[in-house]
Amino acid sequence: IRKTITNGRVGVMPAMNVILGNEETIKQVAGYVVQMRGGKSDIPLTGVGENKFKMVCTACHGAGGRGNQAMGAPNLVQGSMLYGTKQNNIEQTLRMGRKSTMPAHKSLLSAEQIHLLTAFVYSLSTPAGN
Repeated sequence: IRKTITNGRVGVMPAMNVILGNEETIKQVAGYVVQMRGGKSDIPLTGVGENKFKMVCTACHGAGGRGNQAMGAPNLVQGSMLYGTKQNNIEQTLRMGRKSTMPAHKSLLSAEQIHLLTAFVYSLSTPAGN
């Protein structure tokens, strides 16, 4: 967290439209992600989404979709998702990919401010009382 606040970072989710093959498969994978989050998909799921997720997406997001912090791959099962958790948001991410930039703050904040902000951001990811 400190490194990201200090030096910034670029996050990239590559477009998966070519790898997934067609629009129906994109809808199925997005539906599977919605379902993993406990939601209801807008389309009937056939198992294609789960199979493709396991073949393609687990490399970064893990078998359970819980993410890989070291790679910058977010948890798809819990918490917020930067570009939205609805079926159409996930489909768009799969089709087009995403690129986000967190600017460096080393010239804007003191070392003490970065330390406090690091602790605050960390506290958001830790259940109360732990």
